[in-house]
Amino acid sequence: MRERIDRRVITDDFLITYFPSPERYNEMCKAYSTLAVSEERYLIFRKELNEKRRKSGKGPWSDMDIFEFITLSEGYLQLSRSLKPNQHL
Repeated sequence: MRERIDRRVITDDFLITYFPSPERYNEMCKAYSTLAVSEERYLIFRKELNEKRRKSGKGPWSDMDIFEFITLSEGYLQLSRSLKPNQHL
């Protein structure tokens, strides 16, 4: 079963902006959707984040927690211009 994303919070625009596919500029040449890749990157990020939180004895973050953290930190954090592919994709 596929992991669910709270679509009321995590929108397509959010995924494409903060979890872009490394191939997003070549999407016309690829057989897969860059939005699908963005979703997969987000799910991997959320899984790894919550796994680290679990190991340190903290509770998992919901999609709303992740959304608020990322959007509130906008302007404070600097995102790299070069995107690296996820090792898991």
